[in-house]
Amino acid sequence: MRNELRSCYQGAEAATCQAEHEIGESGCRGIERQLVDVWAPTRKTFGRFDFDAVPMISKA
Repeated sequence: MRNELRSCYQGAEAATCQAEHEIGESGCRGIERQLVDVWAPTRKTFGRFDFDAVPMISKA
């Protein structure tokens, strides 16, 4: 009986780890999809920002 409980516990632990891994991967894929949908450059910096196009924003 003791070995059966240990085996059951190990199986449940493995299933939990697998579920956590799949949830994490799903979250990463969702973020990647959102970044693609944004249509914004991923490396936008203040050095490349066109302040003349938006005069309300100060360079300071």
